[in-house]
Amino acid sequence: MNNHKYFAWIVSFCLLLPVANWSQTGPYQLPTDAAITGIDFYNANRGIITTSDSLVFIVEVTDFNNVEFTPINVRGGEYSGYPIFIDNPHWLNDSTVFIVITEEVVGNHYLKMSRDAGRTWTTIEQLASLDIFGDFSTVGDSLFIYSVQPDLYGSVGWSVVNESGEEVTSGAIQGNYSWVFTPINSDTLLIPSFSDSLMMYSFSLDTAWGFETSIGTSDWSEPVFKDLTMNEDGVLAGARRKSDVSPQEESVYVSHDSGRTWIESYQGSHIGHLKIPSDDMWWFTDTRSDTMNIFISYNQGAHWGITNWYVDYSVFTSAGYGYWVGGDSGRVLHETLIVDYVIEDQHSIPASVNISAFPNPFNNYVQIRLIDITPEMPVTVDIYNILGQRVTSLYNAIPRSETLQLRWDTKQSGTMEVGSGVYFVRAQSAERIQTHKLMLIE
Repeated sequence: MNNHKYFAWIVSFCLLLPVANWSQTGPYQLPTDAAITGIDFYNANRGIITTSDSLVFIVEVTDFNNVEFTPINVRGGEYSGYPIFIDNPHWLNDSTVFIVITEEVVGNHYLKMSRDAGRTWTTIEQLASLDIFGDFSTVGDSLFIYSVQPDLYGSVGWSVVNESGEEVTSGAIQGNYSWVFTPINSDTLLIPSFSDSLMMYSFSLDTAWGFETSIGTSDWSEPVFKDLTMNEDGVLAGARRKSDVSPQEESVYVSHDSGRTWIESYQGSHIGHLKIPSDDMWWFTDTRSDTMNIFISYNQGAHWGITNWYVDYSVFTSAGYGYWVGGDSGRVLHETLIVDYVIEDQHSIPASVNISAFPNPFNNYVQIRLIDITPEMPVTVDIYNILGQRVTSLYNAIPRSETLQLRWDTKQSGTMEVGSGVYFVRAQSAERIQTHKLMLIE
């Protein structure tokens, strides 16, 4: 019996709760003994793996008894002959993928792009040894955004390239800002600073503006978040380092109001690989010593369950209802979730009220229905735009039932001027918070 399966069975037995049924395939041994440094899948059938030497592997999955790993040597004549390190694979669409190559001795960095699903590569940007690539993200399937921090501290810049590798726009700001970011749309980025604030940066305006968060400041030179991500429903999640002493403490926080207020969703040690798709389960890893623990949530971080743990594996990516993990000596394996009930939660935050809206998309007005409200407790319901600005307040009172029926008329008195676009209704009852995306079409 596999060790991690045995551990999961013991935990579930002691808690008298079932454990989710996972089907494992692998481990697969790649034709290299180099460490796996990155894994990213475009879909369940196509992925790419990077290693600590000059090889990347194109992964093609017909079924899990027929997985093909095609090695591609990316060492070209542009490098100085020093060992290279490859990581940060990111798919943009079904044929476009990016990686970062670092020359380990001289420290030069290369952002590489492939337009044929990883078979051939060209350089998009080269950085000198003191400059670093920071964070990477995509907008849709046509725009790739990356950050650059020159000279380690003092400024940060961003570039946006299209699927042909051409720069669409770029920008930079001076000051104490992190290279971590998440795109709000193709023009606006949300950026954590090195204090208790988040910044919005607009490429078209070449302007940054900020607002305070509810998390608090750090006593060392760390950004308010080391990782930050936003899904299509406007929900934000971030991983934050809370202590720089041993044992290190890190937590996952969740925000339903564009970053103004945050709820601590999980307390751990070394958080990584945080992913929060809108419709699927949420994922992250928590690594202690040489063991990587994988947690999932089915309800937007309200409850987290540990699924499995892996010794000597440190790289993770989700791919549909399953995930791939990679480790030292060229080993990778895959797990598939084949049931969909919640695993015993290790940490929890208050559950959320439920919101529905009709019609949606809408023109001029929309009916909003809230259920599962706690009676005799104050409830607020507000509308926010995509920049996190409150547009109007719909309700601020104590309901006498578990259901509320509200109406937002975009032409009503007291409403900020609005136009076509995405908005969010945010409901809060005590610490129970939920958001719902609205689409206004005029």
